[in-house]
Amino acid sequence: MPDVTHDPEATVEADWLQVNAHLCQVATRRLSAEKVGAGRAVKWDFALKKSLGFSKDHIHIGLSCKATAEGKSDKMLGVIEAEVVGNYRIGEDHPQIPQSDAMSFGDEIGIRDVFPYLRQALDLMAMQIGLGRVKLDPPKPSNAVDRKVASQSGDHAHEESD
Repeated sequence: MPDVTHDPEATVEADWLQVNAHLCQVATRRLSAEKVGAGRAVKWDFALKKSLGFSKDHIHIGLSCKATAEGKSDKMLGVIEAEVVGNYRIGEDHPQIPQSDAMSFGDEIGIRDVFPYLRQALDLMAMQIGLGRVKLDPPKPSNAVDRKVASQSGDHAHEESD
């Protein structure tokens, strides 16, 4: 049985994933941090990307971020990258899931569950290499995540308008 379909005639109850998908693990796939200049970051630029995948009985919602730190003179001080994946059990006998339903589930539920782990990983790595704290606001559930988040200065990052 195929896991996801692009067939517009495939039907499944609109909230099937919300009811039947159960988060069973959040895993870190990739972490990297490099400090190339002295000082603490006064500005951060973020690029977020969402991924979606299926295995036999799971749906996988991935969230990755590349954070670039800049100092007072707009000089790059370092780069941090992290990727985390939320694994949701959906069972072996699940129906065909339309691509639009899977994407909607990822945007609304998956991001909410996975984002705190990504934010924590970025903040921890930034502190460990001496760049200072990273405070990144979560993406709005209704927005697609494959976008650049505007620069952060001060305490919070804000989404770039489309």
